[in-house]
Amino acid sequence: MSASGGIEIDKIIPYKPLLDEAIALATHKPDYTVVLQRSFVQADMQSGRDLDYQELLTAKPQACVPVHATDPLYILYTSGTTGKPKGVVRDNGGHAVALKYSMSAIYGLAPGETMFTGSDIGWAVGHSYIVYGPLLHGCTTILFEGKPVRTPDAGTFWRIAAEYGASVLFTAPTAIRAIKKEDPEGNWAKQYDLSRLRYLFLAGERCDPATYEWAAHTLGVPVIDHWWQTESGWPMLATLVGLTEMPPHAPGAPATQCRATMCRFWTRPATRCPLALPGWSQCACHCLPAACPRSGRMMSGSANLT
Repeated sequence: MSASGGIEIDKIIPYKPLLDEAIALATHKPDYTVVLQRSFVQADMQSGRDLDYQELLTAKPQACVPVHATDPLYILYTSGTTGKPKGVVRDNGGHAVALKYSMSAIYGLAPGETMFTGSDIGWAVGHSYIVYGPLLHGCTTILFEGKPVRTPDAGTFWRIAAEYGASVLFTAPTAIRAIKKEDPEGNWAKQYDLSRLRYLFLAGERCDPATYEWAAHTLGVPVIDHWWQTESGWPMLATLVGLTEMPPHAPGAPATQCRATMCRFWTRPATRCPLALPGWSQCACHCLPAACPRSGRMMSGSANLT
């Protein structure tokens, strides 16, 4: 699934050529693609393979397809900042359980409330807390195309949060630093009604004290700096505001009280890891007990996966 293109501040980025190139490089090619044609850039469609999103909306609805809890949901690669990128195969069942739990226990949201995750939908944060988490919990989610500044100004996040009545804002410290640089006095935030905003959650990198204090002072709400990564798919260290008010100054305790271990299972020709997907002979697995929802598997050597 793709769109014909996107907007990067003042630039139009065609997506379809990137999709076509990826399919050309892939060993396992999809039978079909679904493309949303956007008004500002039209994609060239390949007959018999590329399907128009708007045309599909007129098709007869089909029933949902049940899957096993251990069936793969998606493959997402780590950034590679700590070495060769690793492909994370996310499970359906454990991931859904973890996200549903986190929406109330960690983020303190109730069904019907609104979550604004100012992130890229292609990141783990976007997968988990723009798409799956809020929708599993019955919350409204906001999909934002743009930057925290220059789209059109440093008040963009506050305007969107006010317009849609967001109870929780989740973004990266870098975004807050960009806003602070453009608006050091926090004047843009004063122009909008943020009375429904209860928490600002930050992740993706360490939040420095100056950024933390500026955000807390400007918004007048607790700032929660929690920690997780692509490999986990949901917070590993967090302040559980949905369970009890806790000091927001640190990433917090483990999100679930469980023992997490990492094992590496090197196979012989006649064996394979019991947690590997069919067809895989070796993997590096996150081995978590049943009390802690396992939301993904990290495939060794998968940086070449196509």
